[in-house]
Amino acid sequence: MKDVEKALKRYYEPLSGDPGIIYLIRFLIDYVNYIKREPLLHNLINKMIEDDANSHLKSGLPESWNIISKINTESIDFFRDYSSVRGHEEFDVKVGMRRIHNYLLEELSKEQSSKSVIVKVPLRFDEVKAILFIGNKGVKFRKFTEQYHTLRIILSDASKLSGEWFFSEIREQMDEAKGYTDKDFHNYFSAIKRRVAAEAGIKDLFLTTTQSVRINPDYLKI
Repeated sequence: MKDVEKALKRYYEPLSGDPGIIYLIRFLIDYVNYIKREPLLHNLINKMIEDDANSHLKSGLPESWNIISKINTESIDFFRDYSSVRGHEEFDVKVGMRRIHNYLLEELSKEQSSKSVIVKVPLRFDEVKAILFIGNKGVKFRKFTEQYHTLRIILSDASKLSGEWFFSEIREQMDEAKGYTDKDFHNYFSAIKRRVAAEAGIKDLFLTTTQSVRINPDYLKI
């Protein structure tokens, strides 16, 4: 996790100066792309959006992320277009990026603190009892539900525990006739994570993106 934090700061460092609009956009692109391809950071962004949607107090962070994440190499005039349409200036986007950056650093710090007393533990899913075992902690699920089947699939082969599962792969091993979407699986894992957090006290066992899930390597037994 420290490596992720260092990389995050390294990608952000050029943004703290005044590089000019074209270089600023290029730095933002590098920064956002790093967040998107790093599962832990992408998971924190998804958590932020989900928490904000469920909260009566809107943080405004998801809007900043939505604006910034749309920047690409074809949008050199992004800031001019955005300011003319929405009445915002370049400075506002930089402030939004700073807020996103500070949020990620704060959450990484919390994750680090929560793991300071955690050791890598055996992880398995008992299909008969429908219980997810994390070390000596067990989390019970209803049998034959979507949550049950997704856990059964990704935990069925111990040799694949460290790999990334795309939701399309999970869908292939379930009833495809039901027309499951990536959003469906993302919602299933959001519910699974809430239950694991409530019953086992672990909030980040599964790292999800909009298209995939993986087990947090910090909890995999060597």
